[in-house]
Order: sequence, then C-alpha cells, then structure tokens
Amino acid sequence: MISEIEMTEREPAPSVHLDPRLSLRSRVFVESLMPELERYIGRKRAAKASAAEMDRRIVSCILANLVKAGERRVIVKMNKNARYDGLSQKQFIRILNAFSELGSVDLEMGQWKGDASTISRKGLDLAGLETMKEPKEGLVVRKKGKPVNPDPYFTQEEIGRMKAELRDLNRFFETADISWAGPRHESHDLSNRELCRIFNVYDGMSEEDAGEKYIGFGRVWPILGWYEDARAREPSTKW
Repeated sequence: MISEIEMTEREPAPSVHLDPRLSLRSRVFVESLMPELERYIGRKRAAKASAAEMDRRIVSCILANLVKAGERRVIVKMNKNARYDGLSQKQFIRILNAFSELGSVDLEMGQWKGDASTISRKGLDLAGLETMKEPKEGLVVRKKGKPVNPDPYFTQEEIGRMKAELRDLNRFFETADISWAGPRHESHDLSNRELCRIFNVYDGMSEEDAGEKYIGFGRVWPILGWYEDARAREPSTKW
C-alpha cells in the first residue's frame, strides 16, 4: 500500500524502476557499442531494419536509466511475459544479458516472489552523457485497440478540461512525498508519476457510462488509486 502522499520534497530511493521513455541524447555513443553487442548476441542472420533499430532503442534506454540512477540500482523486468511500452521484451532480455556477460552492467537476478532483478553500471564510462524523455500523451483514445482521433467523441472544451485536470494531478505528484510500506517485490514504481487518461471507445458511448471510477472508459493510468486519494485529500481542488 502507499503509506502517505504529502506536498513535500522526497528523498532519493535506494533503487528506481526502469523508465522505458528515457533515452540517451548521444546516438553516437549507442552506435559505438552495437558492433560488440551484435557479435556477442550472434544472430544467425542479419537483423531486419526494424529489429536493429529496436536494439538501439533498448540499448539507449538501458544506458539512460543507468545515467539517471547514478549510484542507485535500477529495477528491471526480466520475465519473458512482462513488457515495457514501446520495447520488445525478448530483445530487452537478450541485450541486458549480453551487457551482463560482457561486464558492462552488473545484473542481479531476483526471484519471482522475492527481490526484484536490478542492474547498475559496471564497466561502462557514462560520464558526461545526457538523457532525454519522451513526453506522455495526456489523453489517449482507442477504438478496437488502436489509437484514434478524439474529435468525433469529445468536444474541444471536454478535451481541454480533461487535459487541464491531468496537468493539475501531475504537478501534484511531481513533488509529492510517496513511499511504499509493503514488501519490496510488490513495490509500485514510485518514480512513474505522470498520469494519462485512456479511453476505449465504441459508437454511442459517453462519459456518463463509465461510473465514478471510470473503469474501462477514461481510466486514469498508471495508478488509479493515487488519483482517488489525491481527490480525497484535496477538497479545495475541482476535478
């Protein structure tokens, strides 16, 4: 459970979750690592352009997270059934194992119901490298699983109102003091605080159909509980 949410400065956590939206600004550094990684992975045939680009994206993401974490360890998902948005889990596991075997990254494998798997920098000199982060779309509308234009379903006034609500929430969570009181292996990613609202629409559906928790329609993601708690603790704020 989340023990408290207060508007105070938070202390650095002993470890952080990998953020799939982080990447290095320097593509040149990523490219310098690819030949050795590709030889170690040892594909039987040349990778398709899309797979090769995914490799580079994953390498950039892993390194950017290590840069941002500094001396802290980064919690990673090593289960083949897990997933990071926008990344291939199969390629992610393969590249992280290659980094570990090459001595570039210190990988500590966790247990399914025990400690999480974590990584830290080891043989790589990451000094001076800068990171960047892809912005999250505040309002996502999907139909049959695919992103669609929100205009047929909402007026510009409704879209503006919902985006303003999310900006208020994200400003609140950016500096909130949030800690995890439960077992480490069940911990939420407390660094992932930027919420978005996802709509799975069908013809004729309206916001009133969603109910007070917006389940399945306009759900606040990734952690709905934070949204509800924030509303309860901030009675002066209009949602």
